[in-house]
Amino acid sequence: MNKHHARQHVHNMTKLRTAITHVLKSNPEKVKAYQAGDTTVLEFFVQQVAKETHSTPQIVKLMLIEKIK
Repeated sequence: MNKHHARQHVHNMTKLRTAITHVLKSNPEKVKAYQAGDTTVLEFFVQQVAKETHSTPQIVKLMLIEKIK
């Protein structure tokens, strides 16, 4: 991985983390529902973050699960 590619990767991950935080803070009731066992809202979060960041849903989903557990 060259320096440019590494910087771009760090920038993308930072953007992704920021988007996840924004989506979760904007939807506290859905976060509570997820934490109470309603896993169907996870797809909503994935779609919102993926739309904002153009990231792959698989990566978004893994990062979301880690963030809201």
